[in-house]
Amino acid sequence: MVKWLKKYLPVLILLFLAWLIFAEQLSFSIAVVGIFVSVITLYLLPMRFLRHFATSIVLRALFVLAFLFYLFLEVFQASYQIAFFSLWPGVSLETSVIGYSYTVENKVALFLLSTVITLTPGTLVLEVSRKRNRLYIHHLTHAGSGREDTWETIKLMENWLRRIFE
Repeated sequence: MVKWLKKYLPVLILLFLAWLIFAEQLSFSIAVVGIFVSVITLYLLPMRFLRHFATSIVLRALFVLAFLFYLFLEVFQASYQIAFFSLWPGVSLETSVIGYSYTVENKVALFLLSTVITLTPGTLVLEVSRKRNRLYIHHLTHAGSGREDTWETIKLMENWLRRIFE
């Protein structure tokens, strides 16, 4: 029984935290009942579900946190760059529509990829073509800089989302 609890400790902690959130208050008796309910719930869940969930939940949570940190840095950098473009006189800008072939298969990951691209200043997803597996993106950049850096950034975001959802 102790090995079983150690193996599924991340799931037990998540169930207990969910119990505390729904209880809306913290006391010793609520915590004891929450632990009891969490252990019973964990014991009643199907094992095939738990095997996959327990091993992947910690890794996925770490990937989500790392992706959010990376996204924050990208949005900050792009915001600074667009602000510089708009405030500095004489900077020539170039707009273009680029086609990006995506490889994610999960619909939620594709939705989040297009949302993240749109949230990044200077880029906007115009169309998602599921038949061709392509995103059409309007891109605003400094004249003379290539599209390769934009493709690399989008590919990196796609890889993060693939790790999280697939």
